[in-house]
Amino acid sequence: MKKNNLLMNYMNKKTKVAIIGYGKRGKTHLRNYSKINDVEVVAICDVNKNIIFGRDIKYYQDFKIMIDSEKIDAISICTPTNEHYPIALYCLKKGIHVLCEKPITLTIKQAQELSQISQKSKLILQVGYHLKFDGLINKLKSIIDYNELGKILMIRARQAHDWGGLKPFGWLLDKSKSGGGTIIDNASHYLNLFEYLLGNIEEIHAFSNNLSFKKDVEDNAIITMKFKTGILGEIETSWQDSSGRNNQLLICGSKATAEYKETNIERILEVKKYTQDKDEWNRLIRENIYLPKGIEQLSKKINIDNSKGLLFESTENMLNYFIGSIRKQTAIIPNNFTRTQQLISSVYESIAKKKVIKIKQI
Repeated sequence: MKKNNLLMNYMNKKTKVAIIGYGKRGKTHLRNYSKINDVEVVAICDVNKNIIFGRDIKYYQDFKIMIDSEKIDAISICTPTNEHYPIALYCLKKGIHVLCEKPITLTIKQAQELSQISQKSKLILQVGYHLKFDGLINKLKSIIDYNELGKILMIRARQAHDWGGLKPFGWLLDKSKSGGGTIIDNASHYLNLFEYLLGNIEEIHAFSNNLSFKKDVEDNAIITMKFKTGILGEIETSWQDSSGRNNQLLICGSKATAEYKETNIERILEVKKYTQDKDEWNRLIRENIYLPKGIEQLSKKINIDNSKGLLFESTENMLNYFIGSIRKQTAIIPNNFTRTQQLISSVYESIAKKKVIKIKQI
């Protein structure tokens, strides 16, 4: 059987990548692309003339001129949200694979259009929901899938930080550019992750305020939900948490509870089981469950191993997956960014209408 010529081309040459937007996420993309074999970052586009790469990379201020001037296989879009749609549309029409930071667009309609174009053109269009690529999160998914937690009852997440004691930078506080505040910025990660772990969300009810920065975007929010399976869920998200960067995920099952934590200094996954003491019915004994090499090697009553070998940088894994998908010419799984966009819109609709929103199939 003859191999696809396009696939052979990708297998036999470097993948040439460009980055549009060289802020915090753009710098993270550059750093991690440099770790991938046979990937060359050939150009960076940013409105700031004074940025420094320290590398032999061409600089552009206009993304269209860059795309038309360079031979580019793939592009990372790391710009404000309102710029995602026109840039991604131009790239896809030029036959370029796209990795776009979340959220993909400001509207569901725009997300659907980009999805349809990418599928028709057989191009990879991936969105930067990087939690799915965290090694410990995927250990957690295996634990759930192998029924080690039993019947899942509830899931709760907390995503918060305080911008290092400062406040959100410029465009994030401008709703016309960002699309919203901490919900679209932070909670969108967990909306995407919740369905990756537990299936479709059926209803959403949300509340928010802007007591911290008093702009037209929310800086604190609580989102409650019910899954199609009956599981209950909650997401708490904040731009004003004095404890610093704080990601937490708690999943309660009928047999055990799983807890994932990420802070500035560590990432931890614990699975805890409580059993009744023989002498006193209300005294519970905690057991730590750890999976060192796979679900089949279940061990109990030992400390969780937090060695560096278990800590994966989710963005690095995400970029590896993106490049691997291009070279293999396979679709991103799960390619559900339009669904996540619908969930984000439903959260804001619930806040505006002050009621529970039923999630429709699109």
